[in-house]
Amino acid sequence: MSHTIDKKLLDYYRDKVCVSYVVSDKKTYDITEVVEAFADYEKAHERQMQLREDGTYLSFANLKEFPEEAIEVWLDIHKDSLLPTTRSN
Repeated sequence: MSHTIDKKLLDYYRDKVCVSYVVSDKKTYDITEVVEAFADYEKAHERQMQLREDGTYLSFANLKEFPEEAIEVWLDIHKDSLLPTTRSN
């Protein structure tokens, strides 16, 4: 799978903690899930708690602890999400 994932993309997420959540207004955003990436674990955890209170929280991933193959799988799972590295056309 590593041949399909850009090395710069892997390098970006390798040291991140990511929190994902659902978008309540799909008509405006044309997506259903957003992923936010944090360098700081505590800031990611704070965001997770905020999203839990909002009722939109989906997942928390400390990619700093993931081997490269697991990051590739994580990126594949979230390929249809709005990621910090998503480019608009």
